[in-house]
Formats: sequence, C-alpha cells, structure tokens
Amino acid sequence: MKYDQRSIWQVTYNRVNPEQNDNNQQTNKWSKPIYTNLSQWSCCCSKSLLYGLIIGGLIVGVAFATILTLYLRESALFNINLVTNGNGEIGNCSSSNASVSPMGWNVNGPIAQIYYNNTSFPDQNFATIGPNDRGKCYFMGHDSASTSMWQVVNLTNQIDPVLIDSFTVKFNLSAWLGGITVQNDSVVIMLTFSDGNNLMVGNNTYIGPVLATDRANRSLLVAKQATGLVPVHARSVTILVTITRFTGTANNGDVDDIGFYLYQ
Repeated sequence: MKYDQRSIWQVTYNRVNPEQNDNNQQTNKWSKPIYTNLSQWSCCCSKSLLYGLIIGGLIVGVAFATILTLYLRESALFNINLVTNGNGEIGNCSSSNASVSPMGWNVNGPIAQIYYNNTSFPDQNFATIGPNDRGKCYFMGHDSASTSMWQVVNLTNQIDPVLIDSFTVKFNLSAWLGGITVQNDSVVIMLTFSDGNNLMVGNNTYIGPVLATDRANRSLLVAKQATGLVPVHARSVTILVTITRFTGTANNGDVDDIGFYLYQ
C-alpha cells in the first residue's frame, strides 16, 4: 500500500471548489511556517528555551551580586573611627607628673594620658595649635627614653571579608603629632595588616615623626595622615604608637586624635 506523505502544513487542492483553492493559496502565502515537520520545530524551540534559560540565569546572577554588594556595603562600618580611645578622653587623665596609662591600649613602658594645660608637662595647652575638636587630654611619653602603646582591630567584626578580598576597601590613618619647642622628641605611628594566621600582609604604613624644624621650633601639634588599600586576606590591623625622647629627661613626644577609618 502506498501512502500519500504530506507535511501537516501542506495545502490540499480542492477539486470541488476551485475558487477555494485560490483563497487557500493566498492565505498560505503569508501564514505558512518555515518548518516542514514537527522535529525541526521542536529542535528550534529547544534551542530557544535553552538560550532563554541561560540569559535569564545571567540576569538573576547579576541582580543577586548587585544586591549582595549593596547589602555588604550597608552592613559595613565605613567612615567610623575604629580606634578605641584615640583621643585620650576615656578614663582618667594626669594633671601632675604622674603616669596615667591610657585605657583601651596595650602599653610598653611609662606613657601618660595627660590634661592640656598640665603644669608639670607644659607641652600643649588649649591655646597651642592642634585639633579643633580636641577634648581635655592627649598622650605624651612621660619620662621614658622610648615608650609605646598599641591596639589590634579585628576587621572581620567591622566589614565582610568578601569586600576586603575584592581589593576595593580603602583605609585612612590619621593623627595630630608634635612636641615641645626646639626638642626633637617625637611620635611615629605604624599600621600593620595581618591575615587569619596572624601573618603580615601588604606593607607597613607610617605617619610621623614631626620634628622641631617641622614645627618651626614651636610647641604644637601637626595633622598627619596616610591612605591606601586594605590588602587582600587582611583580617586584623595593629596600630602601634612609638614615642621617642631625643634630649632632656622628659619624653615630650605628643599625640592626639588617632584615627583609623575604612571607606570605599
């Protein structure tokens, strides 16, 4: 038996009504699909569906990444001073020659958190040049040849590591540094980043010293700052303040308003 094989879209000639054939041909001229069998149509639809799924997945992925980045940025503690007691206003201050260790800092050697206008150490007062928002106290080296204080800031408590490892987080280290008249007693602040294994990453960052010539041999404080990118894999940062005596018996290296900020 021989079968008449036609496409399901093929036009059939009407022997009874020839006029209908003309109408069918006109209709078929504009509406006939480009596919001649179901398998071709199914294959093309499968490819279109696959491309659509891929494009849709890409759009969803980009949207998710954007939302995640915005969430991480909003939850991060940007533009906030992460130093504890960087201005010497927490705890007691010395109004005499007594050494009062600053709260929030680890200390190696005698160091003093003293009042401006301290008569025993008349380095700085409220009339000398310094921070406009100064409080009542600042830090000085007391009677040591060299003394230091430091604190460690856990960065993962402040910001998601994903942002750090994307190498987009910046930092700012700042402070007011100075001393007394012609003496070169001075302060240096060093910033060191460490990874989760407490190994150093990136390079050390320094501000200071401010020597007598930098102050025109006057008793005052000078604003200093350094900026950079937080290195990849950084998980903590150590802020080390070292105060060194060059002459005399008192260590008159002075510092106030120590700040460490993250931003984007």
